[in-house]
Amino acid sequence: TDMYLINTGQTTDGRTTSITFGKDNGNNDSGMLRYVAKTDQADRSIELNHYGHTGQFTILNGGEVGIGNSGSSTTNAKLHIHSGLEGASDVALLISDFNNDATTYAMKIEDEDGGGELFSLKSDGGEGSGKVDMRLTGNVGIGGIPAVGIKLHVDGKAYTTQGYLTANNKQIGWRNAADSANHDWILNASDVLQYRSGGSELFSITDSGLVTVTNVADT
Repeated sequence: TDMYLINTGQTTDGRTTSITFGKDNGNNDSGMLRYVAKTDQADRSIELNHYGHTGQFTILNGGEVGIGNSGSSTTNAKLHIHSGLEGASDVALLISDFNNDATTYAMKIEDEDGGGELFSLKSDGGEGSGKVDMRLTGNVGIGGIPAVGIKLHVDGKAYTTQGYLTANNKQIGWRNAADSANHDWILNASDVLQYRSGGSELFSITDSGLVTVTNVADT
């Protein structure tokens, strides 16, 4: 069985044909399913909105879907989500699962004017629980929140196929790809900068500029 609601006179750009359903034809009391005619075929759309609103859910002629916007075909995106929100706690997109009725975030994208995270992959939903956090400043944290002015914060080892870096308070080191040799720079308690291999000092530099190479001092 098919039902048709056809308006053959729908030739004016922006003219609509609608079905209203719900409790009453007032705000927050009903919904609307409507077709919007446009001169440009790509901009013709089907919308599903609460009464008195537009652009809540839109499907364009080409199949592009808009949530929170008109789904403009100029974005060249099959799915366009716009939060229209302001504030640090506003989330434009949240994909999550649940663990014992507690949200466990999988992916979260915040409103770009929020001032906090822009994109994050979460492990348990709490602040600082991100597996990956990208801030509006461009700072990126992996396993932790990047501090102000730190472009890349890695909580743990950073590994490459050619070796990896390790770092703590006053030491930075690297290991080879086979993970069989360790080299590091360390600033010791006497403010002497040492270069070591396998834990053995090869040379050092004091804060006065004195360089020691295999126990031979020169200035």
